[in-house]
Amino acid sequence: MDNDELRHEVDQLLATAQEQIADLAKIQEKQAAMSTTASAADGMVKVTVDAHGNLVSTEIDEDYLDDFEFTELAEHVTEAAREATREAATKLAELFAPLNERSTSAMSSAPGIADIPDFTAMIGQLFELAKPETGVGAPNDVADDDPFNFPKVRG
Repeated sequence: MDNDELRHEVDQLLATAQEQIADLAKIQEKQAAMSTTASAADGMVKVTVDAHGNLVSTEIDEDYLDDFEFTELAEHVTEAAREATREAATKLAELFAPLNERSTSAMSSAPGIADIPDFTAMIGQLFELAKPETGVGAPNDVADDDPFNFPKVRG
């Protein structure tokens, strides 16, 4: 491979990296605003999580105990939370899919650069920015030890 071909590959990879960084900022804005709600117990228990699956809110219908036993409540909250977390993970993966596909495509279309370890590592680090975090998110607005942080009961 001559220098012109290598230079062309480097230019293409850098252009792709710049696009990735610009798109990443937009995606992170969408991610920050993203939430997912799931329900259980015939819709009487609703749980909302953020993009990372962190619990944002829990709602329990005031008529819940008319149809279900109190001992079932924890199971229903857990069921709704798990479903909301699964849906949030799917949404997050879909949000980041174009970036991940572009980075994979860019690296595979530049075989001459793959032989340059330092450059490959540097570009790989840039593309790592485009991957979603898993299981880690911003802390909730209300402290976990807040004794007045009760689930919402709606009527």
